[in-house]
Amino acid sequence: MIRVAVGSAKILGLTDIRMDARPTTAHLMTPGKCTYNCGFCTQAAGSLADQKLLSRISWPQFEEEQVFSALHSEQDKFNRVCLQVVHSDGAETYLDHVRKIRKACGLPLSVDVKAEDMGSVKRIFEAGADVVGLPMDVADPDLYSEIKNGSFSDQINLIKRAADEFKGKISTHLIIGLGETERQAAGLIEDMHALDVTVALFAFTPVRGTRLEQREPPELGQYRRLQLARFLVYEGHKPAFVFNEKGQISGFGYMVDELMEIIRPQAFQTSGCMDCNRPYYNEKPGGVMYNYPYEPSSDDYDKAVYDALSIPGGDNG
Repeated sequence: MIRVAVGSAKILGLTDIRMDARPTTAHLMTPGKCTYNCGFCTQAAGSLADQKLLSRISWPQFEEEQVFSALHSEQDKFNRVCLQVVHSDGAETYLDHVRKIRKACGLPLSVDVKAEDMGSVKRIFEAGADVVGLPMDVADPDLYSEIKNGSFSDQINLIKRAADEFKGKISTHLIIGLGETERQAAGLIEDMHALDVTVALFAFTPVRGTRLEQREPPELGQYRRLQLARFLVYEGHKPAFVFNEKGQISGFGYMVDELMEIIRPQAFQTSGCMDCNRPYYNEKPGGVMYNYPYEPSSDDYDKAVYDALSIPGGDNG
């Protein structure tokens, strides 16, 4: 069996649902309960959440042959495939899934995985991945240990080594709203960019049954500032961040009129691997849109810019 994000399953003809936004990436996930225990994750070892969920998205299970056959015939409806790896045991059985996906279609393939070492990273590329995602998730080193039960420095070092050997082919995830400061998150974004590692921003999404179910999602202005920070860094604008006493971004090193000439709608769209829009991964239709899966309307864009630049006492007015 293999799990498929419900929007991807719709495009593949495996289920029938109503969609407000069409996914541009086919998202698949390995089966089983994870042996890791990340506090935000529905699939964590200690999670009591519905195992059909990852974040707030349903991932129904299907027979592998059915999924890979559909992927082969419908691949022209996607721009990329992404495999989310759930570590259900100690063996690297997910490598078989990587090989089967590669055999089924010719689309670019990303694999998001908690790799233990460089040997694992190399084997994923040898199996057929084009990009390997090594998630940081948490920007605060102390919170990393508490939330992910692991070592912040060990993960940073693995990403550095992988980025050096597989230049331009490593990505990472950063979840905003886990208790980190904007200074920490912006600093990690800059560090990853310097390594030529792509950063995908996520908004923390509390899900019932997870260890962090009582935590609130991030304040929208916080998320918008970090979206803008990421945009400026990855577009090569070299912002000079200013932070207030709370560690919030109070300036980007530009006057407002200069920023208005630089900012584009893509700043507030889904970030990460090329051609990945992750519709409603962190959002409910009709609710707050953290990551737009399409170009925002002019009104939504104006509001997003306003939220990103509205810091009391900030340098941007």
